[in-house]
Amino acid sequence: MRKALYEEECLQRNLYPSIRAVFHEHYFSEVDPMEVLRTVIGACKGSVTWQGPINSVPRDGYPQGFDFVGCFLIQERNLVQSLMEVIYGKRDNVARNSAPVVLGCHLSHFTFDTDKNRKEAVIFFEAGHPSDCVRVTIRAVGREPCTFTFEHTSTWTTNRYLLPTQVKWGSAP
Repeated sequence: MRKALYEEECLQRNLYPSIRAVFHEHYFSEVDPMEVLRTVIGACKGSVTWQGPINSVPRDGYPQGFDFVGCFLIQERNLVQSLMEVIYGKRDNVARNSAPVVLGCHLSHFTFDTDKNRKEAVIFFEAGHPSDCVRVTIRAVGREPCTFTFEHTSTWTTNRYLLPTQVKWGSAP
């Protein structure tokens, strides 16, 4: 089974402080960085709730010509993009049995129900091929904390992590 392998020193010195900094920089509440990491890398399934800045629909609705694609759940999208870069893109932070990767990011779609103030955005992070990706769904209802769901393709997991028997612990992969 392929999974991320981290050295404790890397977690404590590099990765956990980087995760905390991402949440702070994007004005989200403090979190347990181990739970964030487990969620982002797919070690735990399901959705997680993170409290960010509260956005609501303006009293008079959005103005005509409002840039939904550019501004829609932008703080949450930026948070996720920063997390993906910190966890998968920085050499000092990647799993012991992995290597840094440059990710393409694109917003797949979003939905918005003005009556119920429900928002949803789906983002794909690709590593060179559409089947090598992570799908992130962000949902928000009113002023409640947003939920984030990270779904990894099997290709993603295969391409990110060497099997434990292939890892040489004396030097970086």
